[in-house]
Formats: sequence, C-alpha cells, structure tokens
Amino acid sequence: MQHGLKKGERIEQEWKLKGYLELLSEYEAEKTLDLNTRILEFNPEYYTLWNDRRRMDLQLEKELLFTFKCLLTNPKSYWVWNHRRWIVQQLQNWNQELDLVSKMLLKDARNFHGWDYRRWVVKEGKIEGEFEYTTQKINENFSNFSAWHYRSKLMPHQPDVAEQIEHDFEMVRNAIYTEPGDQSAWLYQRWLLGKPKESILCLDAGCAINQDQMTICILVNHTCQLKTASLHVILDHVPVEVEFKTHQRLLMAKTRKAHHVQIEILQGHILAKRQGLVSPKTVISGSCDQLQIHTCDPIPETSDNVQPKEIWQREYESIKELSELEPDSKWPHLALVHVQEHLGKKQEAIETLKRLIEVDPTHAQYYNDRLVSHRLEQRLHKGKIDLSGKKIASLQDLDILSLCQEIDLSNNRLQSLRYIEGWQAKHLNLSNNQIRDLTGIQSLNLESLDLSNNNLTFKDCQPLLHLKLRLNLSGNLLTD
Repeated sequence: MQHGLKKGERIEQEWKLKGYLELLSEYEAEKTLDLNTRILEFNPEYYTLWNDRRRMDLQLEKELLFTFKCLLTNPKSYWVWNHRRWIVQQLQNWNQELDLVSKMLLKDARNFHGWDYRRWVVKEGKIEGEFEYTTQKINENFSNFSAWHYRSKLMPHQPDVAEQIEHDFEMVRNAIYTEPGDQSAWLYQRWLLGKPKESILCLDAGCAINQDQMTICILVNHTCQLKTASLHVILDHVPVEVEFKTHQRLLMAKTRKAHHVQIEILQGHILAKRQGLVSPKTVISGSCDQLQIHTCDPIPETSDNVQPKEIWQREYESIKELSELEPDSKWPHLALVHVQEHLGKKQEAIETLKRLIEVDPTHAQYYNDRLVSHRLEQRLHKGKIDLSGKKIASLQDLDILSLCQEIDLSNNRLQSLRYIEGWQAKHLNLSNNQIRDLTGIQSLNLESLDLSNNNLTFKDCQPLLHLKLRLNLSGNLLTD
C-alpha cells in the first residue's frame, strides 16, 4: 500500500503504471516514433529511447516543441536537455535558444541544468553580453549563486580584469551588507581574493628506534603525495634505498638503525594533493635523535589571481566591521577566519573560531578541530602535550602530533584511532573516550598506553595482544 495516497489516487497511479508497461511491451515489438513519444511523455528519464529517437525520421522543429513540453514538466532531466542540444546543433538557432533558456531561468533561477545549457548555447553560438546578464540576475537576487558562479567563469575574458574585479569587490560588499546570512556573495568574495600558491615545507622530522629498526618521519604543511617513493637517504655516510609512504601530512619509512641520517628532497619531489603545490629543495640531517631541516631556494608564494596584501587587509577591515554589526551571523565570521589566517593573524583566528562555536553549534565539532589545530601550530614541539578535555572527535587533523613523545588525549570524544599510523609517541593517554576501533595502534612503538573507561570489548582489543607495553584497560566492557 502507498501511504499518503487516497484510494482513488492510488487506483489512478496503478492504471497509469499498467498502461506504461503495456506501451513498453508494444515498443519492444515495434519501435515506432508514436510509441516512443508516448513512453517519453510518461518517463523522460528512459535514455535508451532518446538514443532510439535520434535514429528515427524526425522533424527538427516539431522535436524542439516536444522537448520544450518535456522540460515544462521535467526541467531538471539530463536526457531532455541533452536531446535538445542534439537538435540545436543541427538547427543552429542560437538566439532563439538563448531567449528560451532566459525564460526557463526566470521560472527557476537555480536550475543548474538551465545554466549549464545557457553556457553551452553562448559558447557554441559565440554570443556576447553575458557578463551584463549576470549583473542583472545578481541585482535581481543576491542569493543567486549560479549567477555569481557564472560571473566567475566570464571574468577572465573581460577587457580590463583588474578594474572589473575592483568593481566586483564593491558589488560584493553591497550584497553581504544587504544579506549577510546568505553564502552566495561570500563565496564569490573568496574567489575574488584568490588562493595563494605556496611551497610544501617540512615542519619537523624525527626517528624512532625499535631494536635494529628505525622509522623516519617527516611532517609537512599540507596533505601530500610523493612523485616517486624513494628519497635520497644517507645512513652513517652510506647511501641506501629507502621507500617512503605518505599518511596525510606525514612521510614515513622503515630502515635499518643508524646514528647519523641525511635526507635530500629535490624540488617538486613532494606534491600536495589537489592543490598543485610542490616542495623546494630541502636537506634534513643530523643525529637520529636531533634532525635539522634546511630549506634551499624556497619557491616564492605566487598565484595568477591572488590579490595583493593591501586588498586582503581592506577586505579584512570591512568583514570585521560587518561581523561586529552581525555578531550572530555565521558567514561573516567564516570569511573573517579565512582572511585572518591568510594575513597571519593566528590569535584573532582562534578567537573568531571560538565565536563560531557559539554562533553555529551545528558545526561546532568542525570549528573545535580547527581551533585545536591552530593551538598546536602555535606550540609545536616533540615533548609532552596535553589535549585532554578539548572535545576532539577525530585524529584526522592532528598529524602535527606525530613527533611528540608523550600525548594526553583523555576525556575527549574519540571513537577510533584512524590516522594514528606513524606517530612516534612513547606514552599515550586515551582514557575516558568512546573508542571501539584500535586499528593502527600496532604500528606504534609505545611504552605505555592508557585506554581505561572506553567502550572496548575483548574482540576490539585484538590489535593489542602482541604489544609489549604498560597497558591500562580498566573500566571497559571486555566481553563479546
């Protein structure tokens, strides 16, 4: 039984379905244009029939009308829009199509199928004047994200890009002061500011020795990957072949024990995932318990579209003023954090993140994780660090802890130890969390581990069976 439908409506739907199935059966026997049309009127998502239709004897003008009727009832059907492209490519009626899609976008300004189709018509028909069209649509509705996005695609083709960008900053300010709680203009402002390209830098390095084996760990400033697995490593003045693996921002390799270590990283050897950033030439050397990092010829921080510092500073002052006028609005504070981080105002970013936790409690855990990461970067070291009671729910962004020897993560919200592989901690306190998954713990060379007062059963503790360490499992279930 279909809930929410009256008996008469249910019977009508059953009859329609029965008729549709009968049409499909007829179509299998005889593929005619009439049957094809009747089936697609009922179900325009049947893409095989659209393919069949293109092999039939069609009158293109009538076909345009048919797709228009389909779009009126199904304006977000990929297959109808795709079939219409096929027709228009033959008719070349670009201006007529532009008028049609303009009317469609009046009906639904957020129909991304319509926007995508409009971009295609403009490109294929070599039509001009679209930048003015986006201005019109944005002025009609500052919340029209599709219009802002389309504008960003058209911007590089404007005659004076720098002047137009400056004008658009003013346009954005008008929008965000009018509707500070809407994300569309804020996202466009972030695009206008640009994203600086920077180097992948080695932040820290260390070695953990376990009997005759040594684990080398290198911490970098971005989630990364290696161009080739092998780095140039010299152990006690003898070159050796060592293969590194990457985990988030960590590079790790296991090799034989040595007193002196030297690692050479060539320019571009380390790559950042999704950002196109590369490493400068870097040399890491020293005794295994005290490695030094020397960066040679740093790659300058540049980007094709990033705005100069004075523009970021101007936008910072404007956003800060608006965040004070709208203390309970999420988007001004999010934008403020982004600009503060770029300008190096780390302490201010921390205070803004604290405010975001209050303003936007739905995403409080995300803001808290970023807050913890900021605090860690302010006091990076290899000794003891206390992060107890910080409401931490994941280790994903805490790879900066990988070289710390003693870590207290008690009284948090951890449920698993995912991302812990490669940490060099000797003493780890994970008491009073909600941990059920210990995957990765066996990769650590721990001397003591406190897992008291979690939710562990005997089965969950299997990864601990062969570890030699001081272990506290009190206050757990330890039953299956």
